[in-house]
Amino acid sequence: MLRQYFPRKVVDLHAVTQADLDAVAAELNGRPRKTLEFMTPSERFNEAVAATLETAPALSRFTSMATRVHASGGGDVTSACSSVS
Repeated sequence: MLRQYFPRKVVDLHAVTQADLDAVAAELNGRPRKTLEFMTPSERFNEAVAATLETAPALSRFTSMATRVHASGGGDVTSACSSVS
């Protein structure tokens, strides 16, 4: 999929910066997908988290912390959630 944004004959991937790759990743992740019933990956993720909270309320504190860590760009979910207990 990267070659859609960086054609082989035009762009040398060694010259592509991390910022360029991050921009492409953000665009691809914001693109609705037919396989996800025309939802974006983040919309489907949020839907799955909401469904999990409905079926397992005891996990709600962990899941909300994990969602915040995920939304902020990563990090160690386990260590972030240890402070919630």
